[in-house]
Amino acid sequence: MLERLKLKHKLPEITDRIVDTYSHCQVPLHHLETTPLPSRESIVQILEILQEIIFPGYFGKKGLDIHSIKYHVGDSLETVYEMLFREIYRGIRHGCQLSQLSESICSHCEEISENQTVTFLEEIPGLRHALACDVQAAYDGDPAAKGYDDLPSWSTASLMNFNCWAFPCCRES
Repeated sequence: MLERLKLKHKLPEITDRIVDTYSHCQVPLHHLETTPLPSRESIVQILEILQEIIFPGYFGKKGLDIHSIKYHVGDSLETVYEMLFREIYRGIRHGCQLSQLSESICSHCEEISENQTVTFLEEIPGLRHALACDVQAAYDGDPAAKGYDDLPSWSTASLMNFNCWAFPCCRES
């Protein structure tokens, strides 16, 4: 079937026309030769690791106990720290480049990114407390529940609260 394609020879000319629009377009629809933008895939991976930290045993590694949890959380937290810093830096650096037209590494952007990363991670204990209160309220309101794992809605409600914490834009002002 591919051997029947007779117009393939037109592709180089079409390619040239497309690439030509990259330098002649008033509104840039590309992101070339600059700091990469934040990665959607990395953000999803960060959120998955955060779920493991916040809900150990429900997400991610199974079989953790009170003796291994500290090592697992510490390792996971270090991974999130490095990944989150990189993604925040990419977002902040992009804005900095737009305003300063500077291509070099920006220590100011690094400092802001690291501070925002640490501030974000410092909120995890408070989030776990808030989620525990949500689960307790659901348990108290469900007379049929024999234990916290019997609550079909707790994980949904907790994940919704987790998402609002992770994405403050969904919070009410």
